[in-house]
Amino acid sequence: MQAFSHSATAVMLILLMTAVGCFCGRMGWMKHEHKAFLVKYIMNIALPCMCVNGLMGKVTHALLLEMRAVLLVSVCGIGVMLLLAYAVARLLKLPPKRLGVFVVMCFVANSMFIGYPMCTALFGDAAVPVVLAYYIVNTLAFQTVGVAFLNYGNEQPRQRRTLRQFLKAFIKPPLYMIALCVVLILLDVQLPKLILDFAGYMGNTVSPIALLYSGFVIYELFASKKAAPKAQPGGGKLTLSLALVLLFRFVIAPVCCVLFCRTLGITGSVKSMLMIEMAMPVMTQVVVLSAECGADEGYAALGMSISTIACFAAVPILMLFV
Repeated sequence: MQAFSHSATAVMLILLMTAVGCFCGRMGWMKHEHKAFLVKYIMNIALPCMCVNGLMGKVTHALLLEMRAVLLVSVCGIGVMLLLAYAVARLLKLPPKRLGVFVVMCFVANSMFIGYPMCTALFGDAAVPVVLAYYIVNTLAFQTVGVAFLNYGNEQPRQRRTLRQFLKAFIKPPLYMIALCVVLILLDVQLPKLILDFAGYMGNTVSPIALLYSGFVIYELFASKKAAPKAQPGGGKLTLSLALVLLFRFVIAPVCCVLFCRTLGITGSVKSMLMIEMAMPVMTQVVVLSAECGADEGYAALGMSISTIACFAAVPILMLFV
């Protein structure tokens, strides 16, 4: 019961910060053109600093070895959910423009904009290495298999991405910084206190700004007529498919995590952190790429919004089982 109370408090804190983003949008203080700046700041400055602050001085050689198992659980969990989601999508006979979106929403999680604040609120800074390990696998899966599925229903001629385009989309500053930090840890290199303090201050801005951004995205989606797909035959199938997305995100994902953790001998807080990270809502970028790939953007927006709101109710329940 104490775990439930703690998790409910942490979730409420995150919900309040997300609500501030909605409020800023409603008051007109935050506008659509501000989103690009927030994403660039988080991905290019704050998140790399968070990687330095979360890894240097806090991660040992032994913990790095343990992270290999976390990476393996992440790969296996995402792989199983991908196969299950595709099988379910075929059974539902979803329209081509929704099939790929459904699959991606089921197997890709919002590991950073919601996952990082949620895990650090529940477990503290000790969750950072686990979050970063899952972030690597999640990002790779989304930029490769995810993009391919989002292009599934595109009636326009599909253009294959070159290796340079793929590397530009996947290899981002946080991944550079993670790789650099791992090398420094293996070489037992200690960074100056000034750099660590700077990284700490800048890294601490990730959670509040990411949640403000997420809150504004939810406001923007519900304020826009594009937030809901146009009425069409098969509305019951739409409702069923969105319910199944929630089932994948908050039931199947944590179950897969627990099963693979037991198989690989991961126990304790690391298993709990990874379970919560894998049970996060639909990734925000799914909506943007759905539009770019010619998939059903409104369907993606609805799935992202509903799963994000449902996350705040699901996490306290999941914490009862950790």
